[in-house]
Amino acid sequence: MGIDMVKHFTHGWGMRAFVPVLLGLLLAACGGGGGSSSASGQPSSSSSTASTSGETGGTSPDSPGTGGSTSTGTTNPDTSTPTRAATARFSSPTGITSDSKGNLYVTDTGNYTIRKIAPDMKVSTIAGAVGVAGTTDGPIESARFTNLQSITATADGTLYFVDGNAIRKLSTEGLVTTVAGDVNEEGNTSGPGSNARFREIANIAIDSDGSLYVADRGNSAIKRIDRNGNVSIFYQEKGLVNEPNGLSSSGGLAIDSAGDLIVGDFYGIHRLSRSGIPTLIAGGIRKDGALISVDGIGSNASFIPLLNITVANDGTIFAIESTVNGGRSGGTHSVVRRITTDGTVKTIAGKPYDLNHEGSADGIGQEADFFLPRGITASVDGNVYVVDTANGTIRRVTHDGKVTTIAGAPRQIESSD
Repeated sequence: MGIDMVKHFTHGWGMRAFVPVLLGLLLAACGGGGGSSSASGQPSSSSSTASTSGETGGTSPDSPGTGGSTSTGTTNPDTSTPTRAATARFSSPTGITSDSKGNLYVTDTGNYTIRKIAPDMKVSTIAGAVGVAGTTDGPIESARFTNLQSITATADGTLYFVDGNAIRKLSTEGLVTTVAGDVNEEGNTSGPGSNARFREIANIAIDSDGSLYVADRGNSAIKRIDRNGNVSIFYQEKGLVNEPNGLSSSGGLAIDSAGDLIVGDFYGIHRLSRSGIPTLIAGGIRKDGALISVDGIGSNASFIPLLNITVANDGTIFAIESTVNGGRSGGTHSVVRRITTDGTVKTIAGKPYDLNHEGSADGIGQEADFFLPRGITASVDGNVYVVDTANGTIRRVTHDGKVTTIAGAPRQIESSD
């Protein structure tokens, strides 16, 4: 699919609103999805000890997380060249999380399935049926999904994920239930999970107490779901996105090791205390009224609208910027940025404002290409993993910016383990 067509549907911030349309066009352009098998069997015992870490999906301080997530990154990252799952294929994957054993879990949005990538790079489908949409709860063999997005894992291995306007759960026993909201009905209601309603959920994260945090973008709020499934407003956004300390939760949620919520908004990254007080970490406002991505320290750095964040165990934050028609010169802009504990922001991988093509090259720093990535998670192996959505691939990024594709093939949109 050409850049002009992408621009038409995703101009500026509108990319998020038109992602379903974009993914549909990508699928059509690539000849549609393949495969017809449904998931069978329960998640393996290796997933029963998952912990979460802040993501396009978030996680808890005990573990790594998703698409926005927190993780227990090791102090000595594994930088060896990983084995590649060469035959695995995905269709518009979106969210990613990781557990304490190094397993990765991916919401394969275009295939309506949840996929698992083991440390040996074996890819399996653990829930849902390829090409079959639905809202059915129950055993993984019969459970169905409609619009899978952010995903996160808890310390006991339970997976929580966004499906449309609902938060759903996959237990370690292989049972899918709806925790809060309704997949097909939007609204703005707190209270017991079955009565609660959300509107355009952006990301989720879970803390060590088992409370879920939901970026309810359409209602400009961060909501909390307690262990009993009751939904309440944790932080009401004030519409100050373009002012100092303004906060919008559209750019990712994660939990750090102190239990604070890390929030990525359009232009900055903030720490939100348990009492709901925001503190700016980096970025914060549009510089000179323009969309521009600049490295620097604290408020001297700037971001193009962020899509997702994750937090490693040492407090390092990793963020995805992903848009088209970028502010500096147009074209695609898909990069991974690293924010250290002193607020220093550095772009470590991807080509800023790439006018040439929708790329998928491996390499170090700007040698690497992404095409509209959506999910990111820090893993126990000390690396971060990125869902390169429009390419249909999963990429590993080391702390120094070396990018390696570990599963999938660029723009070969189908389904195979």
